[in-house]
Amino acid sequence: MAIQETTNINNLFLDPNNYRFIDNSDYIHIEDDKFFDKKIQQISYNFLEEKGLKELEESFKENGYLPVDIIQVKEIKDNKFLVVEGNRRIAILKKLWNKYEQDKSVNLGKLDLAIFKEIPITYYKDVEDEAHHLVVMGLKHISGNKKWSAYNQALLVVNLQKQHNMSDEKIIKSLAISRQEFIKIKRAIALIDDYKKSEFGDQFKSSMYSIFQTLTYAPKIRYWIDLDDNMLIHNKQNRDRLFYWISEVEEKDDETGEIFTKDRIISTSTEAKNLAKIIDDEKALEEMESNRSFAQGFAISKNVKEDKLNRLLKNIENKLIEIDDFSSLIDRKRVDKLNILTNKIEKIKQHQKENLFTKINQENETFMNFKSKGLSQIEIINYKKLENFKIEKLNRINIFAGINNAGKTSLLEAISLLVNQNDIYHFLDLQRRRAKLIKLNPLWLNNELLEDIELRGIFNYIPLLVEIKKQKEESETLNKEGYLSSIDINASFGDETLSSSVRLYEEKNKKHYKSIKIVCNNSYSSPFSIQNKDDLEKHYARAVNKDILNDILDFIKEHIDPQLKDIRFTKEYIETFKVNHQSFTIDLSAFGEGLQRIFYIALQFASAENGVILIDELENGLHYTLLESFTHFIQELAIKLNVQVFLTTHSKETIEAFVSNNFENEDISFNLMVENKRENRVKIIYSSSDLLIKELEEHQEVRGW
Repeated sequence: MAIQETTNINNLFLDPNNYRFIDNSDYIHIEDDKFFDKKIQQISYNFLEEKGLKELEESFKENGYLPVDIIQVKEIKDNKFLVVEGNRRIAILKKLWNKYEQDKSVNLGKLDLAIFKEIPITYYKDVEDEAHHLVVMGLKHISGNKKWSAYNQALLVVNLQKQHNMSDEKIIKSLAISRQEFIKIKRAIALIDDYKKSEFGDQFKSSMYSIFQTLTYAPKIRYWIDLDDNMLIHNKQNRDRLFYWISEVEEKDDETGEIFTKDRIISTSTEAKNLAKIIDDEKALEEMESNRSFAQGFAISKNVKEDKLNRLLKNIENKLIEIDDFSSLIDRKRVDKLNILTNKIEKIKQHQKENLFTKINQENETFMNFKSKGLSQIEIINYKKLENFKIEKLNRINIFAGINNAGKTSLLEAISLLVNQNDIYHFLDLQRRRAKLIKLNPLWLNNELLEDIELRGIFNYIPLLVEIKKQKEESETLNKEGYLSSIDINASFGDETLSSSVRLYEEKNKKHYKSIKIVCNNSYSSPFSIQNKDDLEKHYARAVNKDILNDILDFIKEHIDPQLKDIRFTKEYIETFKVNHQSFTIDLSAFGEGLQRIFYIALQFASAENGVILIDELENGLHYTLLESFTHFIQELAIKLNVQVFLTTHSKETIEAFVSNNFENEDISFNLMVENKRENRVKIIYSSSDLLIKELEEHQEVRGW
């Protein structure tokens, strides 16, 4: 019950544990039985004076005491009160009262003497819960108009949970803050707590709080240090590296033996924010570390340059749209200016082609990384057992069904080769995965690739071609020792032609190309090939950035394991996924094949945004009861990320699941792959779902063939 009354200034005592100065380096927590000690009260006053009291004192003299906000107190003993809210005002009144008692002629301005004997206060009778009083302060200095520093606010929020066991929901509602702000505070304090325990812990100052909050607010940084939802940091190596960047370090001069201090690499919240842009660019990080300069690392970062280039290109695109709106005003003079600009663009393009000659490990360029029509036609002239194989009725979801050995996997591989154009690395990796090899053997590949490959298609109305041929190199300058053969890729997308090649030697191979370009983002999922951990890490990082990781985890919790809390990629000991379960943490490989397959497939959608995903035998490893919900989830991801799906199956339950989930059925194309034994080739029949199910049940080819 709230009580409002008045009391004498001598009955009020300053709070020595006030959150205004809890971050002061001289602060020591004071127990309740020492609150009334004169020395403690003087220290409390000194702390408050450091924060600034002069303006408030002048205000009292000018305006008198205006009880706009009643003093909030906590009764400690009979008629003795600890100030919970209003310490600064009481400190000024105590100071002026002491002066007046010593010298009655002291100037109090408009301050009425009666206020010292009848100060309005409010308190709650029989409330012993300390958390209640913290909430009172929080409402004024976190949610209210008289805010403390961000770090002091954060300490109060976290202490309500740590020291008083208040739940997340209760803190959020009590302090009237958003859930997002609450989580931001918890993340920042978690990193600060770890920092204080580190070798640099004595360097922490409350002014650094904004740096920690900015770092933990960035998804890329959280992923890099592996900060989970329980505020635990799992990647200790990256965490310690981060602490090294935000701290001053001592180094010894090898010649003189003198110890000198180097400034922090990251000293502002702006630098902390920009760190997220280069955190996955190791060369930039190394440059930053070696020079102890964030600016130098940022300046050489490929990520930053690409972002800047993309912004410049976007600006040019927007300006061209504006110019087009004034096309009726373009005369001969302006045409000449446009021609000059066009020539400059051509020179830039030509310069880029020349530069690409020597780039061996460049990141692939993508022709189309935006919403488009996707593949509308695929023609496999020759690939393994597929010959003159044409598919025209393509949709967002394309299902290819057939019995074993009908060529379903070959179809997906052909599509993968087609959209990856002249990517020689992709071609070699596809062969390695299909053969389940840890490392591709040139002797094996030389014997495996016997026939030429020719693939055609149409993507977003643009024709594309890929031709792959093996041939013996006849060049006189070629080193013939251990030489086996050469594989050449010739590709085209519209008018642009591309080529690449690899020379196979008994113990190595050599790759050659001017540039590598792919049609669109794409990803391939197969239960029969070895998972590439670099790819899985890439998929995971993109799932975080595209904000679909939580969607994936929610699906798993709802349909497979409600006690699962989180799944994180970690490199602490080995590169692997760790599952944070309700009662334990364990490697993802310890869970069932179905959960793993669902997780990996869903992750790969992030890498296929605005492109193509290829899923071989979707049902493999999945329990039939999951098929309806998972097919629905696949369709949702396809829409959210604009992904065209190609999947194979020999399970009628999978077809039924896509039909019975009743989600955007018009987006699905059903295709039956059958082998015509008379002609010794595979053909495709565009089918209804009913016919497809019937044929799979009977395991026979379509009648009349």
